[in-house]
Amino acid sequence: MLLVILGGLGVVAAGVGGWLVLTGRAVVGGAILGVGGLALTAISVAYSGLLGLRSRARVEHEGGARLCRSHHVLIARFDPGTGAVHSPPDDAEPHIDVDLRLFNSGGNAVTLFKAEDATAAGQELEPHRYPGNFTGLRLEPHSPKVEQSFTLEAPKGEPLRAEAGDRVRFRIPTSDRRYVRVTLDLR
Repeated sequence: MLLVILGGLGVVAAGVGGWLVLTGRAVVGGAILGVGGLALTAISVAYSGLLGLRSRARVEHEGGARLCRSHHVLIARFDPGTGAVHSPPDDAEPHIDVDLRLFNSGGNAVTLFKAEDATAAGQELEPHRYPGNFTGLRLEPHSPKVEQSFTLEAPKGEPLRAEAGDRVRFRIPTSDRRYVRVTLDLR
């Protein structure tokens, strides 16, 4: 709920459910709104989102980024002669694993889409395409923290230039045409 009091104008405004209701005397363009000399006591103004008065979503985040060489899939070889299970070494192309906890402390639900414009050490990064990689989610107002993980990698044919201590930056577009800007220290 939004409450605005403009003492000099004699206006009290309360935003409820996306609507703005004004009570008392309102001065608009130098004229006092009233009916037969009486102050207008209840004015319903068109949807307050048009006036920019609607409570917006406020997406907050916390998390980390780390360099990784894991394949992220279970690959093992069973040796029937010895009964041993052999795992390959972590020799995947270096990439960056990002773990985020996202939550909405604002007044409206919002949908987050996949991360874009990722960079580290001056190099553009691409989200790795594998099942389960973060592609989007909806956050309700005052929602609990939602964990999301995804992997960023260098463009095909290029080595990853980022090192521990660099910063990873990206943005996450939202359904209300804004962005969640994220900067994480790479470990």
